[in-house]
Amino acid sequence: MQIKKQGFKLAGLLVVSSVLVISACQSTTGCAENSIKCFGATKTVFKTKEAIPDLKPQFNYIRLIINGHTLWLAQGSTEPWPAANTKVFYSADRSVFKWSNGRLTSVTTPFLDWREYLPQTMNWSATKPFKFSRDVDDVNNTVAMTEQREISHVSAPKHHGYVGDDTTLVWVHEYTVSQSQISQSYPSYDNWYAFESHNMNEPVYGQQCISKQYCLSWQVWKTL
Repeated sequence: MQIKKQGFKLAGLLVVSSVLVISACQSTTGCAENSIKCFGATKTVFKTKEAIPDLKPQFNYIRLIINGHTLWLAQGSTEPWPAANTKVFYSADRSVFKWSNGRLTSVTTPFLDWREYLPQTMNWSATKPFKFSRDVDDVNNTVAMTEQREISHVSAPKHHGYVGDDTTLVWVHEYTVSQSQISQSYPSYDNWYAFESHNMNEPVYGQQCISKQYCLSWQVWKTL
């Protein structure tokens, strides 16, 4: 663990942008209620070539695009809560992003505090649509809601930000099938995940909106 912490100090210097700059684009790239429109509007961003920083191969990274801004997140630790093997990543300004079982479950930044909790383990490889429930907390807007969701295998979305050969990816679409009464006054957003065809344990890419103002995509970045 000491090696990880020491390496993170170096990795943090490699992050090309901090979360603090993202709020400047909210008014022009905020998400529509239909999240696919949000990703459609940013398709030019997905196609833009960018310089890749000199990442250290011994560490794990996430390439994250939020409202059109690219961040390179470095893994700082692994935690046992809220689920086993929760991976904790940091941006340059120490904003915190957590993934559990391949799902983004927590975003803590200077302007956003969002969390998702799943009482059960995801069955990503289910051959039939898999139903599950989730609780979402948006601390900024003091929203706590419960949704019944479903995932199913689909073809690739029209617009996505995956970098690399996407011809063999397996795609999963996630959507809401019902909401608690208190949740019905708040919009719900679809998610898309991509898996390597030989490994359905955890996705290597995902895109989702977590509010009307913030849509993001993320990709597990391989340095080895």
